[in-house]
Amino acid sequence: QNVKPITHEEFEEHKKMCEKLAVEKAERRAKEIEERKIAENRTAEALKRLKTDISKRFEFIDRKAKEAAEIKKCEKKILRQKMSKYANLGKEVCVVNSSETKVEELRKRVEQLKHPVRETRDIRKDYDLANIKYRQLSVSNPVKKVAASSSNSIEYT
Repeated sequence: QNVKPITHEEFEEHKKMCEKLAVEKAERRAKEIEERKIAENRTAEALKRLKTDISKRFEFIDRKAKEAAEIKKCEKKILRQKMSKYANLGKEVCVVNSSETKVEELRKRVEQLKHPVRETRDIRKDYDLANIKYRQLSVSNPVKKVAASSSNSIEYT
């Protein structure tokens, strides 16, 4: 066990070396911290740019959707106006004129419905002969074609 005593010069030399290592380590840490801050700033700026790009895209999409909905609403409004205009023109052009022959035919059919054989059947309530000009009545033909035989004669029921 040969142990040499440490001289004052060796001690000072070791002390300087340790201080030098500590300063280098502190400088490395400061440099790493600075690099991290720069990287974080770059990331934050890139993220901010990305967010603004995405938000601009969504704003554009929202604007287009609103415009499309507004156009559709306007088209529906125009269509409704056209339909009402057409209906009014149709009412003006197609005035229902009831001829005397039609009124007489309807009277005959109502009388046929009142036949004693058909008394059990209820007469339709909408047959109002006084207001015949203003109502549209659909009266089915009481005589129906059933079949045509081979001798060209038609049977009625």
